[in-house]
Amino acid sequence: MRKKKYVLRPLELWDPGAAQQWLEDEAAHGWFLTDCGTRLAKLERRKPAACRVRIQPCKPEPEE
Repeated sequence: MRKKKYVLRPLELWDPGAAQQWLEDEAAHGWFLTDCGTRLAKLERRKPAACRVRIQPCKPEPEE
């Protein structure tokens, strides 16, 4: 069984609710996010778990 996989990240990651749900679904199947680029997400295999994910922006958006 593979221990890592690369997937195209969902386009709706700009929507925190959708991104959180995607990560929770992956965790329920045993895949946990380790890195996320502009197009690909790197997931690592671990024991499946029901978990809650919260996403917080890193930088404030410009006021323009």
